[in-house]
Amino acid sequence: MGIALLNPSYALQGKQMLCIFCLKEKPPSKEHIFPQAIGGTLVIDRVCTQCNGWLGTNVDALLTDHKLILLKRAQLNMRDNTGNVIDFWKKVFGLGTMANDPGQKVRLTTNPKTGIPEPQLIYKSERKTLDDGTEVKKITIDTQQEKDIEKIIERERRRRGLSPLLRDELQAQIESAKTNSRRIEQPEIKYSIQFDVWDYKRTVCKIAYELAWLCLGDEYLDDPVAEQLRNLIFKDMRDDLKGEIELCTDMTPLTLWKSESNAHIGFCSKVHHGVCVSIRIFDSICGNISVSESADKYPTAADGRFVSIHPQTGISRNTTLVDELGRISRRT
Repeated sequence: MGIALLNPSYALQGKQMLCIFCLKEKPPSKEHIFPQAIGGTLVIDRVCTQCNGWLGTNVDALLTDHKLILLKRAQLNMRDNTGNVIDFWKKVFGLGTMANDPGQKVRLTTNPKTGIPEPQLIYKSERKTLDDGTEVKKITIDTQQEKDIEKIIERERRRRGLSPLLRDELQAQIESAKTNSRRIEQPEIKYSIQFDVWDYKRTVCKIAYELAWLCLGDEYLDDPVAEQLRNLIFKDMRDDLKGEIELCTDMTPLTLWKSESNAHIGFCSKVHHGVCVSIRIFDSICGNISVSESADKYPTAADGRFVSIHPQTGISRNTTLVDELGRISRRT
């Protein structure tokens, strides 16, 4: 496993450091450049606790919970922060409603044995008036909750202030419920799904900003483009994005690492008079972001910086771009 922790003395000795986001002297925390939820292992300690927490909730989540990224995390059997494998169907589709009964909610979950998504009716309780004027309460549950019928009946009676049923009466109601159960063949379910085409770019810019600092050093914090990126990341100032970020599998020059389709790739390179950071998240998102228009200010820009992280294995490469390109040329 490749984990890089810069300036560990800060964390070990409890010293103050200059946060690369708020630019204030504060205690450090461990920040994953590529979010930990997608297998990121490259760690820095130049982000304060406040900025780190805000970025995790308001920026990193825009990428890690993106529909395409959730699909990839599920395909690779990656786990969430509770230790469970990502359930793509549940996370993406969430709750739907029956087309012929909008009040009946449905949850889509993956059968752990077959891996096939299955709809499950959500518990619903409603009052009904019969033709003779009698008011009753109708309860709808999924057959997967059949074992809980007794508890459900007793709970509903308590809520209405009714006394518990005798054992024979309770059993009769349970049998009646089982008799009235029916199978819904090919149910038509409506879902409302939102697909993000912009917000995830803020996370990619956060990764680019941190990789730029990693390559260029503290002098980069005063760069005009660095300030623009901070504004984009924290304030969603979209006009400050200089470059391209797309939902795609191929983008030059990232095609050089096409064979590593499940890896996260990031590198900082000198392009003409500026500096660019190229990023690929799995094979789902690619981007080339301008991080500086003054490459000559940074002696390390010529060699660049390269990072590759394989989420499934934890294996990473963290070197200069010159060395990585040399490795590729030797293999070909």
